[in-house]
Amino acid sequence: MRKIEIEELRKILLELMDEIHAFCEKHGLKYYLSGGTLIGAIRHKGFIPWDDDIDIYMPRPDYDKFMQIYPKVGDNILHEHCLNADYKYPYAKLCKSNTLLIEKGGYGGINMGVYLDIFPLDALGNSEKEAKSLMRKLVPYVNLNLSLLVEQWRDNVSFIKNFAIWNLHNVALMAGGHKKLLDKIDKIIRKYDYESSALVGEFIDEIQYKRITDKRLYDVRILHNFEGRQYYIPAGYDKILTDFYGDYMTPPPPEKQVLTHGFDAYVLED
Repeated sequence: MRKIEIEELRKILLELMDEIHAFCEKHGLKYYLSGGTLIGAIRHKGFIPWDDDIDIYMPRPDYDKFMQIYPKVGDNILHEHCLNADYKYPYAKLCKSNTLLIEKGGYGGINMGVYLDIFPLDALGNSEKEAKSLMRKLVPYVNLNLSLLVEQWRDNVSFIKNFAIWNLHNVALMAGGHKKLLDKIDKIIRKYDYESSALVGEFIDEIQYKRITDKRLYDVRILHNFEGRQYYIPAGYDKILTDFYGDYMTPPPPEKQVLTHGFDAYVLED
């Protein structure tokens, strides 16, 4: 195996993103750059200098169709719990074949390559009350599933937090493990119809009220420069990012501008 350094890693991520963009254009599917990737697009016209991943959102109907029609065999490998029963995450990852990514402090149930995260953007109803009620129902199942993803008794985590994770882990196993938890998460999150919902958000990964968003902010997509490419972002990006991050255009202080790998990545050579 040959270790992948940051520049090569970013090149692979861009290849994955190019593939998603071309596939979605061909099949009429929507996606948007999201999170830190969206900040990078606006503030740096590419990766945040101390970032090493790409995240995208897909509206739930587009996400479901993508899972159904994306090629299952090829240069890339699509992982989602509806496709692989051993996969523990509640969202999808598109992985580069012939690579291996070893995450520090966690394990998603299967060996994966260098990946790009694909999060479903879900319907939350027509009022903040409905959205928060849905979130509260999700909280225990999301937290229980998270306890199955992280390594127990990590050296860099306090005893109290490790003990809490250990207890959650055991409860999660008694509840049926990740398969039943992911099925429950999936059932809860599909309560509202996407097209008729006024509010949308992503919180199958982490529950935060700041992710409740007016769907109209995503109604229009625009192409935006990212590392010399053109990828889609929501036209309402400024309010989306401001609501979630505050002053997203001001970089953090220099001491926090540090590339902190949460993984080691390798090319599998013959």
